[in-house]
Amino acid sequence: MITKQPAGLYIESYVKDMFEDIYDSAYVESTEEEDLFSGTDCFIGGVPIDITINPNKNYSKFIKQYVLEGVTVNVLSRYRNSHHKFERPVLVFHFDVYDLRDRMIICELIEENLTKDIVSEMLGLYK
Repeated sequence: MITKQPAGLYIESYVKDMFEDIYDSAYVESTEEEDLFSGTDCFIGGVPIDITINPNKNYSKFIKQYVLEGVTVNVLSRYRNSHHKFERPVLVFHFDVYDLRDRMIICELIEENLTKDIVSEMLGLYK
């Protein structure tokens, strides 16, 4: 993991590494093309996922909120970005980190509180 990344990319990389550890072969990293044209950072069990701390995801619909210790995860369904309509919707995991600035503290809070059971429930929201 590159430590000189902006906070959002650092947290995205951290969460993707965490998902890869949790889901092993069910986890697949997206290609650069899938990220650009489908807004997808990774797949878990075939579900396309976008991981973000950006609260301004356009063309999205709120599905459910998970309030965890120190971080809230808003789950959204996104159908397009400003450049492309997606072939299929993407499940967005928006991490609301409130006013926290220390990316390592944010990542620790996510890792300590976002369990496989919670992520699996979130994945079950995909339609």
